Amino acid sequence: MNHQLKLKQDWRKLTVSGLLDNLHDLVRLQFLDLRRSLHGEGDYVLAQSFAQHHVTCQVWTSLAQDSKDNLHHKLLCDYGRKRRLKFKSQTDNELIVSSNKNASLDPQLVVRTSD
Repeated sequence: MNHQLKLKQDWRKLTVSGLLDNLHDLVRLQFLDLRRSLHGEGDYVLAQSFAQHHVTCQVWTSLAQDSKDNLHHKLLCDYGRKRRLKFKSQTDNELIVSSNKNASLDPQLVVRTSD
């Protein structure tokens, strides 16, 4: 990124406002590349934890601008955390109950968590 900044200003010294304008332009280009990664174009590729946001080029071209903006917003709001559901299972592995604090289990049931 440092090299791109120097190329953009032709290796000259700039004022702070000029440097901020260049930084703003570079960040804007990165956001555009991120948006293009939604449909498989551009310099970026979606990581596995963001793969659910990918749409094909055919679908992308058929979407209205509002729908494209909505998909881009959903990508930006996603932190890429894996959503793991916690389950508890009975010792004979026949009963699987989601771990809900409000759910009551048989007090004599031996419960172990599965990873």
